[in-house]
Amino acid sequence: MTDPGGHATLCKWTTVRQGGDGPRATQLQQEAAMHVALWFVQILLAVVFLGAGGLKLFGSQETLRAKLGDLADAAPLPALRALGAAEVAAAIGLVAPQATGIAPILVVAAAAGIVIVGIGAAAYHRKRQEWGLMAFTLALALAASFVIWGHLSQ
Repeated sequence: MTDPGGHATLCKWTTVRQGGDGPRATQLQQEAAMHVALWFVQILLAVVFLGAGGLKLFGSQETLRAKLGDLADAAPLPALRALGAAEVAAAIGLVAPQATGIAPILVVAAAAGIVIVGIGAAAYHRKRQEWGLMAFTLALALAASFVIWGHLSQ
């Protein structure tokens, strides 16, 4: 799709001149690629946290035991519900502010919360010698760190 100025529209915010080969065209292409990468990671993180949070927020005690194992019995149900609510809020915070253009800095705040929780979760899994889960939570924290860096470096 092109606009009247001969620009290929990649999204609502970014356009790249077709056939441009100068430094400005390259910069626009890099910005467009970063924009797409940030959206991809934000949506991926949002899906993960919406699923995990929704389970903790709305799942029955039996479902929580089946999915979370010992954690469902070790943590009180209100604490799991609160964690679920925070995860759902993080999922919304990763997408809604930027999508609406209202307070997009909240994307950075949501990603920072994920980094903090991810490091804490990794420490918990390390203590229990759950290496796969530790690596997964660190990968989520690293992805959220990329979102922070990407938004603050623009």
